[in-house]
Amino acid sequence: MATNSPGTKNKNEDLEMETEASPLSIEGLRSGVINHVLLKAVMFLLIAIFAVGFLFTSFNPTGGLNGNGNGGPTGAGPATVARVRDNEIERARFEQVANRQDEFMTQFGQKVGPLEYFGSRQRTLQSLIDNAAQVQTGRDLGITVSDDEIKAEINKQIDENIKQQKAQGEAGFRRAVEAQFGSVDKYRAEMEKQLQENRDGIESTLILTKFEKKIKDENKVSEADYKKSVTKLRLRQIVIRPKLAPAADKTLTDKNNAAAKANAEKLAALLKKKPTPQAFAYIAKKESADFATKDKGGDLNWKLPSELAVSPGIKAALLKSNDKIIGPIKDESTGDIYIFMAESRALKLPKDYTKNKAKLLKDFETAQDNEVWSQYQTGISKIAKSEIEDPALQAYKIQTEQIAAAPAAEQTKLRTDALTKYEEALKYASGMEAAAVRYQMAQLYRDLKQPKKAVEVLKTAADQTNNAPTLDFEYARALRESGDKKTALTELQKISKELDSAPPSQPSMFGGNPDDALRQQISMEFAMLGRTDLAQKESAKVKPPTGGMPGGMTMPGGGTITVPPR
Repeated sequence: MATNSPGTKNKNEDLEMETEASPLSIEGLRSGVINHVLLKAVMFLLIAIFAVGFLFTSFNPTGGLNGNGNGGPTGAGPATVARVRDNEIERARFEQVANRQDEFMTQFGQKVGPLEYFGSRQRTLQSLIDNAAQVQTGRDLGITVSDDEIKAEINKQIDENIKQQKAQGEAGFRRAVEAQFGSVDKYRAEMEKQLQENRDGIESTLILTKFEKKIKDENKVSEADYKKSVTKLRLRQIVIRPKLAPAADKTLTDKNNAAAKANAEKLAALLKKKPTPQAFAYIAKKESADFATKDKGGDLNWKLPSELAVSPGIKAALLKSNDKIIGPIKDESTGDIYIFMAESRALKLPKDYTKNKAKLLKDFETAQDNEVWSQYQTGISKIAKSEIEDPALQAYKIQTEQIAAAPAAEQTKLRTDALTKYEEALKYASGMEAAAVRYQMAQLYRDLKQPKKAVEVLKTAADQTNNAPTLDFEYARALRESGDKKTALTELQKISKELDSAPPSQPSMFGGNPDDALRQQISMEFAMLGRTDLAQKESAKVKPPTGGMPGGMTMPGGGTITVPPR
């Protein structure tokens, strides 16, 4: 189909044809193409990834690693947390990355306590599993690293470390180095010795760097591709949604998915025979599951593919296709199946395209390279096979994944299996980990209709943990559920009083305040205990929301943030 010229406008259409910044350029980002909600979601993902993005522990001339002469807390439990094929995820590495992630999130008002502990640890483990799988895939593709490359990387890391420390005060740095090591050369030798002990980790990092470069180099992007990315489509859509089935019923789920696919293929075939807006609108009103557009005949108006709230695969298909009827295409995230009609197309080049063509094309190429690498990583993660050896993490996986997917008849046994694993973990767990284990055990006891057991483990956790009001609240809630309303009321009043006198929590960058959220829960518990007076008093202490992400925060520009291996 011939594309419309930039100045063309159909008399019945409402597309404004003035040129604008591309959403894939820096100008596009600054112009607000990406909405605030999406920006917050992306920032959260970046934080989670960035938090585990450190390969080398910081050197300190006054005390080895982390300034305390060791590699930081290594935790207890099995020395190997998990395995990915022939690769081991060691306890020391796992704890180091997890602790740094927790510290980083705390800076943004996302403090990790006993209730959040295993969710955070599971994300850390998944990042390390994904990373190990990517490195192994790189090796499988024949990517290797020479001794000279490892040596160069070690020297680079040492140079960067020394440069950073000199920037904090060169005279003080030199005095500290000479006092402990005698000279900068001897300090370099000590750092090199320690880094040489991590040769495997350095090799893995370099393999991953080469692997990423290989995938990006193979991704060819042209000016025509860029122009497609800034070509608006006059779109209609039909969404076919498979019927829901119980999570544990795989047979019915597969049957419903197959039925939805067959229906989508039948409708697409009909529309390709008669690709008119009237025919599409008629079928959309009758068949589409998208209530926002169904009554409008599937009308989406003029859109860039990048503006649609669909998976990357669908956006890519819309970018590449020149057809009038596009689909059916399955959304990898939701399972919905889409059929589109591109009634017409209109190229919308930025105002400064001629002047800044090279930069705009480079921005686009970088964005496309990053997207391809991200999708490649996702594909590796989906097929990565791992074995978890830490019993607490085994239990958490059973609790959060396997139980929901199992038939009802098998769920009681799985909960019992998870409790057994948690009991095993308590043989070595201490501090926050022990409290977190007991909190998860309480959730299992609740599901097993054993409220007194839930009270028992939560009381132990609360007694052994200081400054954990959310855990204390869970104990109070369990008391109420077990029938001990008097003690529950006493505990809630104690928590409320402690919040009154404690320093306020740091507001979350994503909006809201942890203290206020807890006060709202306390208020609800007071109400459930029949004390509406206390409930109202507690609610009155909640401050009005002040918004989410600070306005001065911006997205990082260009490149990707990857998770280096150990």
